[in-house]
Amino acid sequence: MLTYKIGPLETNSPQDYLKEKELHKHPMGIWAFRSFSGDFEFFIKRHLVLAEGGWNVGELAMQLNDWLETGLQTDFHYDCMDAEEKDLFTFINHGGTFQFYAEWAAEGLPKPIARQDLEEFISVFRADVKERIECELGFNVSAYLGQYLPLKLSCVRFIAHADAPQSSG
Repeated sequence: MLTYKIGPLETNSPQDYLKEKELHKHPMGIWAFRSFSGDFEFFIKRHLVLAEGGWNVGELAMQLNDWLETGLQTDFHYDCMDAEEKDLFTFINHGGTFQFYAEWAAEGLPKPIARQDLEEFISVFRADVKERIECELGFNVSAYLGQYLPLKLSCVRFIAHADAPQSSG
């Protein structure tokens, strides 16, 4: 089971990039979208494996969505525009299961992840990020994350997957 928490969203984009509420209509809208960030915690089987402040959740959702749409046939390498390092983390494809890997992730990573669990995580994460950007920041990002959502979320709900354990400290 893969779960996560996302703190309140913010952006570091120049105000000029944010003039259009449908970001894809602005020539620099993709950069504004990719800069939507929030504190991020990622859990595998209730084990915290990643915790970072100011994580580019819009960018991550878009990259995961693109990978899902291609059928998860390859390894996934998260490449953040704000980081000097490439591959901040990777899901390594072992032909039906996936292993999470990051050089600086928490010790003792859990066993491989089932394909179905990863597909569900990506779908829910994408929907949550899309809804959060719309509700908290007022931007339509359907052009980057797609029109179809597997579920309808409430704008008043704090988006932290319900099964994620509470972090300590």
